[in-house]
Amino acid sequence: MAAAGLAESIGAVAIVGFTSSGATVARISRKRPSLAILAITPDLQVARRMALMWGAHSVHSQDAHSYEEMVTIAEATVRIEGFGRNGDLAVVVARHSIRPIRQDQQSARNTHRCLTPLTQPGTR
Repeated sequence: MAAAGLAESIGAVAIVGFTSSGATVARISRKRPSLAILAITPDLQVARRMALMWGAHSVHSQDAHSYEEMVTIAEATVRIEGFGRNGDLAVVVARHSIRPIRQDQQSARNTHRCLTPLTQPGTR
């Protein structure tokens, strides 16, 4: 997964993976990055399974309804869980559905965003 290489090359403190099934975090974990994987999910059972993945620190959180909301949750969770502080970098990875190819299909892709830098709550 490109996010692991990107995070390592920019000196990020963590990769933050949002997932509902655990698949996104599993792909990150398989790369064995040298930095923390912060796995965030709204599903408690998925959070428990992800706690067993290599390098993953699992967090049960509210569901995010937009990518911007995911970034806000990621910034707060990185600080609260002790992975970073203001000025640190993190990479957020989330799976987003895109336009169907056919009526009965739905395609999805992983997207990532660098947080540069983490900000104080309410200062955006």
